[in-house]
Amino acid sequence: MIPSLRRIAFGVREDAFRAVLETIPDAVALVDDRGRIAAINQAAESIFGREEADLIGRPVEALIPARFHGKHPRLVQEYFAQPQVAYGPDRFRHGEELQLFGRRANDEEFPVEISVGPLETPEGVFALTVIRDITQKKRLQARLKDYNRTLEREVRERTAELQAKQAELIQSAKMAALGNLAAGVVHEMNTPLGALRSANQTALAVARRLLAVEKGESSGSTRSPAEMAKVLEELTAASEQAIADLTRVVASLRIFARIDSFDDSEEDLVEGLRSVLTLLEPRTRGRIRLEGELQPLPPIRGKHRDLNQALMNVVANAIESIEGEGAVRVTSQRAGGEAWVEIVDTGRGIPEDDLPQIFDPGFTTKGVKVGAGLGLAIAQRILSEHGGRIEARSVLGEGTTMRIALPLATAALAD
Repeated sequence: MIPSLRRIAFGVREDAFRAVLETIPDAVALVDDRGRIAAINQAAESIFGREEADLIGRPVEALIPARFHGKHPRLVQEYFAQPQVAYGPDRFRHGEELQLFGRRANDEEFPVEISVGPLETPEGVFALTVIRDITQKKRLQARLKDYNRTLEREVRERTAELQAKQAELIQSAKMAALGNLAAGVVHEMNTPLGALRSANQTALAVARRLLAVEKGESSGSTRSPAEMAKVLEELTAASEQAIADLTRVVASLRIFARIDSFDDSEEDLVEGLRSVLTLLEPRTRGRIRLEGELQPLPPIRGKHRDLNQALMNVVANAIESIEGEGAVRVTSQRAGGEAWVEIVDTGRGIPEDDLPQIFDPGFTTKGVKVGAGLGLAIAQRILSEHGGRIEARSVLGEGTTMRIALPLATAALAD
């Protein structure tokens, strides 16, 4: 026999107990220890589409889909064996289902959340079950999930576009840097080439005069053969110096470009630094002292064409920071398992507020031009890809120090 609500609501008037049930906005079902419905409130009648009179005394399975009827009585028994306050799908699940479902009078299923607590009465322990229809919540979650998927797709597309634009900017910056480098190299090579051309022309004239003397003809010169031979000797020395200068520039270009290196190899970072200083020297001559105090370093593993580009960008940035006369000093040393390179300039310095931004793409104090604001950003990216870092210290009006740290090759760490 199902206890009446009056007998369950001991010590409280039936109408007062009913009023308490009706103040709960969610559906409420009172279930006895045999799994039978003892009472429901109006909210339960509304969401299930069933009247209380039709449900009193019926198994609580009347409120859930038929596919769960087989297992649900066992769950009821387990609950009443150890009644406790419980909430959520981890405690109440139908088999392997992670969601709970209710069933309306028209057999329509809908998702629910439930919480259960024991209610002790003279008639025994009842389960006071609060049921919340989460159909709208699930719809909103599905819409939110769709929106997130759309947003993620748009973010991926936008990121791809930005990466493509960044690649274009980086390529533009590299081409601009290459143009500046080429202009300096051309100037550097034109000087010895001009010397060679002049020496060859003079040597040819002297040789013709010596040949005329040999034939007994007038050479048109007041110099003796010995004096003309001395001139040839001096021209040869000048030519040798011009050839050495050209060789030095070409060798620096070859080292800088690493045309015979693998993408990932162990090579001498200091050799790359020397090539950078040689190639940048034409920008500084007569105005800026470019000083190298380079200690030998163990090998660095990486893409050395890229590393040389990073070194070039940082040193070039130091040179450009000097408006009049000044100096840029480049040093190298080993510090534990790292190679350190410091570039110290006597330029205008960087305001403290700007210092955190100098590695941001596009940040520049050089005005709008191709590649402006990308040199240090590219350098930082390359160094980061090699497990390294770059840090800056600066005093406004006195200059800036850039420190580059790169991990040594594994073999070098054992030394």
